[in-house]
This record gives sequence, structure tokens and C-alpha cells, in this order.
Amino acid sequence: MLMKYMYLMPLFAILVAVFYSSCTAKKHLPTEYKKKQLIFGTGGGFTGAVTTYVLQENGQLFQTVSDTSYKEVSVLPKDSTKIYFAQMDTIPISDSLEFTHPGNMYYFLEKKEGYADDKSNRITWGDGQHEPPAGIKELHTSLIQIVRDLNNPRQNNNTESK
Repeated sequence: MLMKYMYLMPLFAILVAVFYSSCTAKKHLPTEYKKKQLIFGTGGGFTGAVTTYVLQENGQLFQTVSDTSYKEVSVLPKDSTKIYFAQMDTIPISDSLEFTHPGNMYYFLEKKEGYADDKSNRITWGDGQHEPPAGIKELHTSLIQIVRDLNNPRQNNNTESK
């Protein structure tokens, strides 16, 4: 009786593989992603180096390697990602707000709607004489802290055991 259905085993394996692959999240590079993105980072100083990260609404977190190249850092849980985007939505950033006051060391936070450059709002600060809008520094700090935690997994394990 069992031998009668043995020919169905390879078919069943193929069906399982197809269903599994359709359930995995699609990876989208920031240049192709059509939903909301938070772009944040730091720059300046002695070397003038700029470090840029892109958090997409689907939770993917990328680091910019060059103008056209990205390295995926991690995929954040959907709950955390929703909190960051909700926090960004409460900050009064609009097309009319232009806040560009970098210092020697500067920080930036940009809200982008899809991959079109014309639908983004960027705030840059660092000049001690100009404070960014309320909530910007806090959001930027929490996003940078997530990146630091991801880059130092050993530190996370040590703090959890204390």
C-alpha cells in the first residue's frame, strides 16, 4: 500500500520548497524600494567620512558602501520598525522645512517616500547655534544605538546577563 504512493514524495518535496520560498521576505535595495525609508547617519570631522544607513519600512537595514552600493546590516523586527516610522511621522518635517546647519561633525535624518529623490525631506545639524526640531536628536540617537548594538553582539550578551 505504501509503495503505491511513493511516487508522490518528490512532488510533495517540490511543493514544500515552492511554498517555503514564497513565504520568505523579498529583499529590496534602497534604490529599488518604493515605500518609506529613513536615511540617517553622521559625517565630517578630520577625515570628512560620511556613514549612512537606510531603514526601510519592511525592516531591512542597509549601510551605504558607496553611492550605488549597499550592504545589508540586519532585518529589524516589524514592531521596532513601525515605532521608528511612527516617531518620524510625529516630527514636523515637510517640504517647507529646510533645516541645514551642519557643524564640523554633523548628523542627518531624512524621510524618503520611495526611491524618487524629489519626495524626501532631510534635516542636517551639528552647528551648536541651531537646534534641530524637537524629537530629531532622540530618534537619530535611538537609530544609531540599534546599529551599534547590531555591530557589537558580544556587548548585548554581556548586558543581558547582568
